[in-house]
This record gives sequence, structure tokens and C-alpha cells, in this order.
Amino acid sequence: MCGADAGTSRKTELKLRNFRGYRLRQAVEAIWNDFINIGSIPKFGLNLKTMNKTIRPVNFDAKQSIIDSVNVHFDDLPNFHSGITSAEIYLKRLNEALMQIEINVFVSGFEKIFAEATGSNFLVAANETYEKIKSALLTASGGKK
Repeated sequence: MCGADAGTSRKTELKLRNFRGYRLRQAVEAIWNDFINIGSIPKFGLNLKTMNKTIRPVNFDAKQSIIDSVNVHFDDLPNFHSGITSAEIYLKRLNEALMQIEINVFVSGFEKIFAEATGSNFLVAANETYEKIKSALLTASGGKK
């Protein structure tokens, strides 16, 4: 009887350990999910928020490298306002020496926020447009990220 009792308590102890391990795994998964759902973590420079972006060249055929560069350039806009839902970016070639970028950022609670800039190439125009839209987003959010 003593041997059967010891075997039963050993099984119960193993079940309890497995249950505790299961609960620990659940707790770790919950913490991880909370970490992922935080969105932007400025301390580490991570941007986990995403937004839908549409990049459209107007009246010319843009190289994929230009589109990719502009896409990456505007990736961290959700860091500046938590309500961003999407953005439309228009690339325009005004003439051989003048490029323009327009951006419409759609934010919940606002109709849209607009910025545009012109430059000698798309990188210059993208930098200037980025600074303008960043400033407008920070103003719209009241300076809070």
C-alpha cells in the first residue's frame, strides 16, 4: 500500500509540475504578446506598428528602386501619431530637373493630413516631405507619440 501511495503522489507531483510549466508558458506568451502589441518602443528604436502605404508615380514610369526607397523613407510615420491608418504617396516628375512628392496621411479623427515638397531628385523631395508630414503629425497628436 505504501508503494502504491508513493507512485500516486509521484504522478500527482508530475501533473502539478506540468500544470505549473503550462501556466508559466501561458504567462510568458502573454507578456510577449503585450510586448509585441505595444507598437513603437522608442527606447530600442523599434517600430512594430504598420500602416498601409500606396505609392503612385504620376505621368512617368518610376524605377522600382525609387519606389522602394520612398517606401522605406516613410516607414516610421506611425511613430509620430497612433491613429494613422494609411498613406498615399504620389511621385511627380515636373520636368527633368524638378521632382515632387505629395503625401496624404489618413488619421482616425481627421480627414487627412497633407504635405508636399519639391527637389532636384526624389530623395531631396522625400526628406523635405517627411519633415513636413512629421511636424504635422506631431501637431495633430498634441506632441505625443
